[in-house]
Amino acid sequence: MKKLFSAMQFVDGDLSRKPRNVAKLLPRGPIKTFTAAIRAHHKPIAHLLNGLIGHKVSFRESQVMVDLLLRLQRLGVVALPIHDAVVVAKADEQVTRTTMLQVFHDHMGLEGVVEVESVRAPQPVEMAYS
Repeated sequence: MKKLFSAMQFVDGDLSRKPRNVAKLLPRGPIKTFTAAIRAHHKPIAHLLNGLIGHKVSFRESQVMVDLLLRLQRLGVVALPIHDAVVVAKADEQVTRTTMLQVFHDHMGLEGVVEVESVRAPQPVEMAYS
């Protein structure tokens, strides 16, 4: 259902058939049965589905990420973007959190939430040219 929900966000109009990568995951039945169930379950946003909203959301997300990366660069923070997250040094965690919340608020006009996942990096490898 999650994949079907995603597919619904990237079409203009109603789906006419089950998407190729989704068809084998769903029970038998007409596509309209499944899309109607998704719309009913997500009633507050149902009007946004089937109007290419996925492309608009993806573009907006990319604008937020580019702005975040540029601001972090100006602050001297090295950040690796991965989808809707950034990987930064532990020492840069607080400035990154603050910057992420500010960028999100600037773009969306809403308070955001930042989740931090700490990852222990492997031991550094010493390399030399010869």
